Amino acid sequence: MRDLPDRLAAGWEPDWLPPRAALLVAVSGGADSVALLEILHRRHAGPLTVACFDHRWGDHGAAAVELVRELAASRGQGFMTAAAGTPAPSETAAREQRWAFLRTAAARAGAARIAVGHTADDRAETMLLNLLRGCALSGLAALPARDGQVVRPLLAARRAELRAWVEQECLPFLDDPTNALPLTPRNRLRAEVLPLLEAVRAGAGANLAAAAGRVEAERAWLQQVTSELATARSVPLPAAWLAPPEARLLRLDGWSELPPASRAWLLRDALAAVCGSLAGSGHDDCERLDQLAQQPGHGPLRTARWVACRSLAGLYLARPGRREWQVVSGAATASSVMLRPAPFTWRRRQPGDAWQPVGRGGSRKLSDLQQERGIPVLLRDDLPVLLADGQPVWSPGVPPDQRWCGPLAVALVPGEVRLEHGDETV
Repeated sequence: MRDLPDRLAAGWEPDWLPPRAALLVAVSGGADSVALLEILHRRHAGPLTVACFDHRWGDHGAAAVELVRELAASRGQGFMTAAAGTPAPSETAAREQRWAFLRTAAARAGAARIAVGHTADDRAETMLLNLLRGCALSGLAALPARDGQVVRPLLAARRAELRAWVEQECLPFLDDPTNALPLTPRNRLRAEVLPLLEAVRAGAGANLAAAAGRVEAERAWLQQVTSELATARSVPLPAAWLAPPEARLLRLDGWSELPPASRAWLLRDALAAVCGSLAGSGHDDCERLDQLAQQPGHGPLRTARWVACRSLAGLYLARPGRREWQVVSGAATASSVMLRPAPFTWRRRQPGDAWQPVGRGGSRKLSDLQQERGIPVLLRDDLPVLLADGQPVWSPGVPPDQRWCGPLAVALVPGEVRLEHGDETV
């Protein structure tokens, strides 16, 4: 039992868990996540930052945060926490809140990876849940060792052996009382279905987890084979648009003629790039995006993890939220504009914004200029409007007001993202 950290660390591949990478460790206070933190503390050479999210579903959440805070402090590790403004109405909504917090915390901590404490049992449960939902190949490859930024160092361990190890090492942990209630499909699978499967065939849980691992390996190979298709369908976002770096644009010409499996692969690849991983995304997401891609009149789609819309240029996917901006004068860049000196500020676009663009003669509405350039409507909502003496004169991606052209280079620089779908704060 004492060799458990060595056994797990021996299976950590450097391509998904670099030996000295900075990690954000998601710790709920339960036995699995406490084991994760302790094993990484002993066997991982890189810096660790601990993160704990309180869903505010009862007193347990606040107690778990304090426990995890003390664990981090005793090891000299950084600690970040957040709490939901209001309790999530469902397990799905709670997961979305938690992942939004973890992604934000990882960015602020400068963490290359987010480590979570999923076990072989979690993998077997997730595989069964995905099957019940009618999943595709990615669902059978449940909880991969690496999913974008997310890594799972404990997949080779069973839940029972981790708990026994934590107790042996006298590490403090808190059981979440909601895990014992038959209120969610996962809890019922854990308490009712998997014991029955073990009775039918001993080792069923371990076999399911191993099968998911084999499917993951085959899926990784298929991902390499289809990478050329993904590259051919990806449209580089013009630098002048100042789009978020994780945003993606897919060509839609001949989209409906592609095999359904190819379309699904392309959409999953784009979702993984935008969201950082496929955690929390499913077959339903791909179906909704595929419908959007095939229906020109279909409006934008908005979820807690991603937003999407059609434009003249293709299918645009990005994370939710709008960026804050800063006006910078005097430094010419690829995205700056040359204007006369004036007091410059910025704001969001408003109905009726218009000016006389260079080379166009009369006044034109900003919305028309953006549509002509193919700027996706969701990106238009994020892009700022530059004001000179209080008057709109320019927005990234379109020509400036010819009456304000001059010798001064002015740029708009993106800053912090404001998430508009949740109540959590860091």
